[in-house]
Amino acid sequence: MTWTFRRLCVTGFAVALLTPASSSGQVEIRARAATVTIGGRLHVQAITSSAGAPSPDVLLRRARVSVGIEVTDFFEARLQPDFADDGEVALQDGYLSLNFDPAFEVAVGQMKRPSEIFGTHSSTQLSVIERDGHVPGAGDCTGVGGVCTLSQFTQELGHSGRDIGLWIAGSRGGFSYTAAVTNGPGMNVRDENHAKSYSGRGTWALASELEIGGFIGLHDYPGVNGETEYGAAYGVDLDWGDWYDGFHLLAAVVGGDNWMALDALGGAAQFLTGQVIATYQIPVGSDRWTSVEPLARISWADPDTDTPGDDAWLFTPGLMLYVSGRNRIGANLDVYAPERGDTELSLKVQAYLYF
Repeated sequence: MTWTFRRLCVTGFAVALLTPASSSGQVEIRARAATVTIGGRLHVQAITSSAGAPSPDVLLRRARVSVGIEVTDFFEARLQPDFADDGEVALQDGYLSLNFDPAFEVAVGQMKRPSEIFGTHSSTQLSVIERDGHVPGAGDCTGVGGVCTLSQFTQELGHSGRDIGLWIAGSRGGFSYTAAVTNGPGMNVRDENHAKSYSGRGTWALASELEIGGFIGLHDYPGVNGETEYGAAYGVDLDWGDWYDGFHLLAAVVGGDNWMALDALGGAAQFLTGQVIATYQIPVGSDRWTSVEPLARISWADPDTDTPGDDAWLFTPGLMLYVSGRNRIGANLDVYAPERGDTELSLKVQAYLYF
């Protein structure tokens, strides 16, 4: 990334901090023929582990500036650099969108793949501090490494997270959809094998606080004979409740090809995983805190359904204290219990600034 772009990002960050906020909580400025909206997030994390990893540790987990650019209602763009990667600037979002109709929008650039519910929701919304619940120093899940959890599979197998490509999306009534054709290797990486990955997601709002969804993904990868093969994943999920009032439940089941591991016949192993996150937000009426939110996560994963004794569980009790909106401080205790190996713990505390 050039120094000029770095300076532009830093300048935008300074403007966001120093300019009075609008009623929506973000800053709007005029830039030539466009309206620019600036926001961002800063997540500071303290983490420790029982697995012999260096601990305790304090890190900048995310430090992002979000820049929305609207030329017209039809032509928009978004940029989101992240400054938290060991002093390097990494682009998270960078795309142009054409809004033909609420039922048909087209975007090109880099953004999140359509995937399961935990991958599509923002880190500023989720009450678990780490989607994959990683425990530093623990876990060696077959194929995908780390701990065996739902998000570890979808991330490492290339079905969630950001990628470069073309998206179409829209909504009509209670139905929404997103479909994407992407390079496959992930964010800020050019296509490596001249094949594309494909993914799609649909959701149906059954009631005001009840939504079901499903996704399918085909990720391209080099096979043992050097030819391009595709690893499939599929899943269904449920979103029940409200983010900031009372009970909220997120649940998903995902299965498919663990293309990073081979079965006894030399083909991709089959994985299966499920996860539930339940929260309950309670208003407290304090001058400093608006609400308190106890939470619990249960995640189970089997990296190879034909191999007995290799599955694992993750349990996460936690608590969030909300200052205002998505600004909060929280703690998670991730307890990883593989069928083979020792149970290990990781305590994470994170402060969230959202503007």
